[in-house]
Amino acid sequence: MTMADQMPINRIAEMEGISDTRIWQFIIHYVEKDINTLDLSKVTCVGVDETSSRRGHNYVTLFVDMDSSKVISVTRGKDSSTVQAFSALLPAHKGSIKQITVFSSDLSPVFISGINKYFLKHI
Repeated sequence: MTMADQMPINRIAEMEGISDTRIWQFIIHYVEKDINTLDLSKVTCVGVDETSSRRGHNYVTLFVDMDSSKVISVTRGKDSSTVQAFSALLPAHKGSIKQITVFSSDLSPVFISGINKYFLKHI
């Protein structure tokens, strides 16, 4: 897992002499295990931004706990539905929409719309 954080998966597979599919199976296992134990009860300050996940226009939106600098959610797409998905994730992991007091975002109209719709109405 440490190597997967530092280099491309296909390079790790070459070094270890196993298929990249096997490496991805390990990664998926440990990510799912971590997600199942995710505790968002202390998250109050969230950063949100999108990035390209592959060449072309395949985007993911990342939500980060700004106090710990830890990624707490990754969602496909870059529209207000990603903010809705994050709002649903919070109570599923001991968090609450009401506890989020700060959102950091670029000036993307879709993020602003989602934050207004799913978070500001609860403050």
